[in-house]
Amino acid sequence: MKTRRLSILTLALIGVLLASLPARADMSAAISYTETDLGDGTWQYDYVFQNTSSVDADHQYLQSVMLYLDVDTTVTILSSLADWSSYTFTGSANVGDSVVTDYLEFYSDTLASDVAIGAILSGLSFTTTDKLGDVTFEAIFSDHAVMEDFASVSGATSAVPLPAAVWLLGAGLSGLAGLKRRLCK
Repeated sequence: MKTRRLSILTLALIGVLLASLPARADMSAAISYTETDLGDGTWQYDYVFQNTSSVDADHQYLQSVMLYLDVDTTVTILSSLADWSSYTFTGSANVGDSVVTDYLEFYSDTLASDVAIGAILSGLSFTTTDKLGDVTFEAIFSDHAVMEDFASVSGATSAVPLPAAVWLLGAGLSGLAGLKRRLCK
């Protein structure tokens, strides 16, 4: 009887985990960030780009990401992505530059720097004089063919809910430990 209950509980847990996985379209990107209030009216943003496209996508390589900010704000690039360039409506933006803009673009300098399916690119960090929160993005994908073709998808960035994830993980682990202790008696 205990084995049957444990089997049902395990199947239910697997079902919940599978239901929580996002459905994958042909091309997709997950753009997430952490937001830090530096306390002097300045906000720091650290971004992570992930290529979440399906393996049968026609355009498999994430080549460029554009962030559309809701307000004109002063942006200072703290660190950039390796082998990627930054651009704003006012022109190129290098590490240490401060520009007033409502648009940021980051693009790969070489084919080898494009983000392959399943890969994650991190290291982009900048400050702003306004709290941005979630912003709209457009991700450009390449097929790396001889006559290179591009396609794009749009979405909204999302904050990384690290504290909530830690609490959920802790609660789940303690629940499993209690269940194990109960079954061992």
